[in-house]
Amino acid sequence: MRAFEFTAHPTENGSIQLPPGIVSQVNPDVGVKVIVLLPEDDEQAWIKFGMDQFAKGYSPEDNIYDDLRAG
Repeated sequence: MRAFEFTAHPTENGSIQLPPGIVSQVNPDVGVKVIVLLPEDDEQAWIKFGMDQFAKGYSPEDNIYDDLRAG
C-alpha cells in the first residue's frame, strides 16, 4: 500500500479534495483508505506521549507485581 500525505481543508459538506498529482495516481474503481488526523492541543499531546513512553517499558512479565500487597 502506498501512502500520500497532504494538507486539506474540508468543505461545508465535509468533502476533501485530493491534489491533482494524487488524483492522477488513484484508480477510481478501487477504494482508498482515508485517515484523518486532527491537531491535538499541547497538553493532551504531552499526556499521550508520556503514556506511550511508559507503555513501551512495560512488559507482560511485570504484571507479577500487580497482585502484591503492601506490608
